[in-house]
Amino acid sequence: MTPRLLALLITENITRNNGLILEGADLVDVLTKEFPSLPQILQQQKVNISNLRMIARGDKGTAFTDGRVVVKITEDQNEAHASANIQGQTIPNVNKIHYVGKFMKAIPYQEETDEEPLETEYYIIIQDLLHTKLTAQEQNVANILGQFMLKYYMKLSWPFDLNKVLDIFYKYAYMKTHDNLKSPTADLMVKQILSALLRLKEKGITVLDIKDDNVGKNDNGYVLFDLGISKSPHIHIPTIS
Repeated sequence: MTPRLLALLITENITRNNGLILEGADLVDVLTKEFPSLPQILQQQKVNISNLRMIARGDKGTAFTDGRVVVKITEDQNEAHASANIQGQTIPNVNKIHYVGKFMKAIPYQEETDEEPLETEYYIIIQDLLHTKLTAQEQNVANILGQFMLKYYMKLSWPFDLNKVLDIFYKYAYMKTHDNLKSPTADLMVKQILSALLRLKEKGITVLDIKDDNVGKNDNGYVLFDLGISKSPHIHIPTIS
C-alpha cells in the first residue's frame, strides 16, 4: 500500500453506517489506530477532542478542526518544514503554526518482490482556524495574484519594493482584462499577501502556491495559510514516539 493510498484509506475509515462522518472522540478513536500517540498530542495542544470533525481531505492528507484550530495529518514534507520554520511565531498575514511533529509509520508493500515494509513519514501540523469562505471577487484576486507570482517570482529582486510590484501586478491584471481587480478589497488582499510573501522570504521560505484555496481571513485581514508548495530550510521536526 502506497503512502497516498494510506492517506485516502484513513479518511475512508472515518465513515460508518450510511456514510456518517465520525466526530469527536469517535473520530479520534479511529485515527488512533493509525497514530497511537495522537490523543496525547491533541491534549497537550489543548485541542477540544469532543468538538473535532473532519473539514477537508486531499491526496496528501486530511484536515480536522475543533472550532479553534486546524489539525492536519499530511505526508507533505515541504509543508511540514515550512510550518516548522515559523512554529510559534506571530507573522502578520501568515497563519500561526502552534505545533509540528512527525510520525514514522511502516507501510507494508503489496508487491511479491517486496521484502520489508516501507517506513514513511507523516506529519501533524496544528495551526489557527481561519475564515476561508471568500467572495467571488476575492477568489478571483487570489488566483490572478497566484498566476502573477508564478510568472514573476524569479524575476523579482528580493526584498522587492511593494509599491513597484503592485504597479507591475495591476499592469499584468489589466492586460488579462481583469478590470474588477482595481478596488479597495483587491488592494488590501494583494498588499497583505505580498507582504506575507516578503516576510516568509526573510526566513528563507519561498511559497509558490497562491490561490483562493490557500488564502483565509481573520480580524486583521487576509492571511496566507497553506504552505504546501514551498521551499524552505530543512529543520529538525521531533519524531512522535
